[in-house]
Amino acid sequence: MLIDWQNFCYTKNDSINDRTYWKCVERDARKCRARASTMPDGKINSLSGEHNHLSDIVGLRVKAKERELQTKAIEDPRINPRAAFADLASSLKTPSEVARMSLSTNFVRRIHYGHKAASG
Repeated sequence: MLIDWQNFCYTKNDSINDRTYWKCVERDARKCRARASTMPDGKINSLSGEHNHLSDIVGLRVKAKERELQTKAIEDPRINPRAAFADLASSLKTPSEVARMSLSTNFVRRIHYGHKAASG
C-alpha cells in the first residue's frame, strides 16, 4: 500500500521497467480515478487525477486489522468468531477507530463464509 502526503491510499496496479503504478483504493467502490507512480526507491514520482472522496487513513487501518483477524479465524477454526471480534474491539484505541468497525454480525458472517468456502 502507498500513502501520499494527503493520506490518500493506493494499491499496486502494475510495474513497468523501473516504475510502479498505483491506483486509488477507492477506484472500484467510488470510481475514483486518482493514480500515482513511484520510482524504485519508493518515492512518489507523480500523482494524477482528482480524488472524488475524502481521505480516510483511520478507516483503512481498521479494515486492515479486521481482515487480519478474520483471516486468522478462518485459518484456525478453533478461534471463536465472536472472540475475534472482541479482540478487534479491544485493539482499537480511539472513538474514531471504533466508529469505523464493521457490525459484529457482518464480521462474524465473513468468518463463517470463509469456513464454508475452505471446507468445500
